[in-house]
Amino acid sequence: MNKKIIFIGLALFIALGLKLFLFNEPKSKIPSLEDAPIINVAAITVQNAYAFATVPTSKTAAAFMVIENNSGDDDLLTHVKSDIAEHVEIHQNTIDPDDGMMMMRKIKGLDIPSKDSVSLDPKGYHVMFLGLNKALKINETFPLTLVFEKAGEQIVNVNIVTPGSSAPHNH
Repeated sequence: MNKKIIFIGLALFIALGLKLFLFNEPKSKIPSLEDAPIINVAAITVQNAYAFATVPTSKTAAAFMVIENNSGDDDLLTHVKSDIAEHVEIHQNTIDPDDGMMMMRKIKGLDIPSKDSVSLDPKGYHVMFLGLNKALKINETFPLTLVFEKAGEQIVNVNIVTPGSSAPHNH
């Protein structure tokens, strides 16, 4: 008889527990995939950032790279910053239509179209360093901050390579 009462009591306890578990609202929601935060791919990515090594007496240098805009909105590279030089500017090389000579000029900003990329290379756009604080040595790197109108600041490491060599490739 005692076993029968214990069995009935245990069965009622289990049934009550199942009812509470199956039919009552949970006090705290169990996280699901719908609740997971959305992680955006970086709006701007920079690849193959490099600069040519300089001689110790050089006061200027330039950096090159590919800037890709992965977002659905156009963006603008508004300015650049680095501690390696007194002044850091965005420049563009162009050919003078009158005499065919290459000219370099500072530009206020560089448009980075949506879902497109812009190459900064020795014959076109580039980052110009004026008043270098020290020589740029092969196989070293330095940080460069790119400031975008929408994407904000992005710090990239610039590889220093042998003058005249091709850009390093990121994989």
